[in-house]
Amino acid sequence: MGEYLDSASKAHQITADAGSVTFSQGERDGEIEFDVRVSKPVAGETAHIPKFSVYLLDCETPIETEGVVTATNDDGIARSEQFEGTEYDVRPVVVDVDVTKLSQATDIFQYLNDGSQGELKICVKAEIGSITIDADTKSSISFVNVMFYILLNMSKDFSNASYTVTVEESSAVGGTQQDVNVEYGLSACPCNAETKDCDSDTKVNQNDPFAICIKTTSTDVIIKGLPVLNFVQDSLS
Repeated sequence: MGEYLDSASKAHQITADAGSVTFSQGERDGEIEFDVRVSKPVAGETAHIPKFSVYLLDCETPIETEGVVTATNDDGIARSEQFEGTEYDVRPVVVDVDVTKLSQATDIFQYLNDGSQGELKICVKAEIGSITIDADTKSSISFVNVMFYILLNMSKDFSNASYTVTVEESSAVGGTQQDVNVEYGLSACPCNAETKDCDSDTKVNQNDPFAICIKTTSTDVIIKGLPVLNFVQDSLS
């Protein structure tokens, strides 16, 4: 069953908090931590579990050296909070940089100033949901890219690095858009505004308030807006 219109603007959103970035030290040297916010699921859905991937700074090209940088959310949901009128689950993300492999990963790392410094550039992508575009192509419903430019002091631990973080969000929460064409059907019915159940009695008297529920016939589509709605009865519209 598709989602109702009034749920669409609040569903399937993910964003990242650049202000939450920290660099670990000691036994956890080489770890970067930050929080992602994932919107609470609408009625009938399970929690949105993000998928994490690490790329070059273009956020598209995979890193050639396997295992040099990984991103995980092993601790699950840390807490819930309100953000811009929507309730989110906050998930802590751990980015693990294997410093022993950095010298091999020349596509993301290079030495500077005769080896006293190192420059690391990576993108961590977090995605939720899946939509089928065609037989060969699928896309996430919403994503966020967190791009790191990190300048390392090679004689000190990872926590002494200086860095710049840029967050690029998908169209669900403003920012970069991914446009796809998907064919799907719509259905509408007079309904109970609270339960969203279709009413069996469709008679409406003059000046009576009424609700209309609109949903898709696709499980891959969330209705974000409805620019035009026409009412037709016989020759009247």
